[in-house]
Amino acid sequence: MRKLLVFFALCVALLAAPRPTQDDFNVCYEKNKASIISVNGNYGVSVGKNLIAVVKNSDTPINDYVKFDPYLGLYLVKSDKELFVPVMADELDESKVNKTTWIGTLSDKNATLMGHIKAFGLGLGDLDTLNFDVNVTAELNSPCCKMIGIAIGTDKFIPNRYLRHFAEYDDVYYGDIGVVFEQKENGFFVGSSDPLGRGKALMKGDEILAVDNKAPDSLRWLNEAVLFAKKGTLLEFKIRRNDEELKIFVPVSGDVALKDNKIDEISPKVSEILDKMQNEASEFVRLDEILGKYGIVVDRNLVVTKVNEGSEASNFGVSVNDKILQFNKDLVKNKKDLDAKINTQSSFLLLFRRGEFDFFARVVR
Repeated sequence: MRKLLVFFALCVALLAAPRPTQDDFNVCYEKNKASIISVNGNYGVSVGKNLIAVVKNSDTPINDYVKFDPYLGLYLVKSDKELFVPVMADELDESKVNKTTWIGTLSDKNATLMGHIKAFGLGLGDLDTLNFDVNVTAELNSPCCKMIGIAIGTDKFIPNRYLRHFAEYDDVYYGDIGVVFEQKENGFFVGSSDPLGRGKALMKGDEILAVDNKAPDSLRWLNEAVLFAKKGTLLEFKIRRNDEELKIFVPVSGDVALKDNKIDEISPKVSEILDKMQNEASEFVRLDEILGKYGIVVDRNLVVTKVNEGSEASNFGVSVNDKILQFNKDLVKNKKDLDAKINTQSSFLLLFRRGEFDFFARVVR
């Protein structure tokens, strides 16, 4: 057993990247120091030919900037001069950037701190972490002088994928569909879905098979497929629901169109799909309004989810979890049934069931 452990340790040592020297990072410092720009005493790094990502500090405010991202703690500042932009490594390519890749700070010559990536962020908005603390704000480079991100103190750093997205828009924008994903032993699933979010067509328990024809390989990838989706994008989710495979198109922002506000230029079926989603969202507006004035909110199966305090329903005694079974003399199974039967009737009876107790309540429009 001991021989096996020694053999394993030797294998790890042979496969690990050799530790770079201070001279290696001095070369990177000389090569990329023009990308480090001070803006009113704040540390900045050029992320575009005339764009600087500036790390906020509490001592010297910045007054002239394009936008401020409060989560990243970054200002986007435009420069009148063309800037030198460092080569950004693709940190999502594990063959080039992984946990054995050496990373060093570029804050001053002969003062490099170095180590490895400890973890890639998994959840929405999680930053990546280093296996060493950085007590200064600094551009992070690999030994081949490619930028990895910006260290912001302790072990946190803002990786390139956030910086690219940050520089792409003049406003603070991230894709958001109101869905929480979770990873299980047998795959990736919808943990929850906001009924008012753009991803409301996805349901808890749906298995995510692919997004835009690519199967998720990590929870981070799945979250960031939404987070960094371009404005106006429709993501195609391939899911498994009740042993049936389905395709669902989900808009990541309110700006659905990509060209001249014409949705059908993206895909011939997109306009039809979005119309259907919109119709489903507004299908029961009339019914919800009628029941809302009475004082209750029901789900699709006609189970009461809310009773408004002081309403007619509350005063009558309707409670959460009561279920509507009947409209006048007709049985109803769901909201669609009830909506179709209400029509223009100004007064009607609803039969509620609570446990083994049934009771009628009259609703006057």
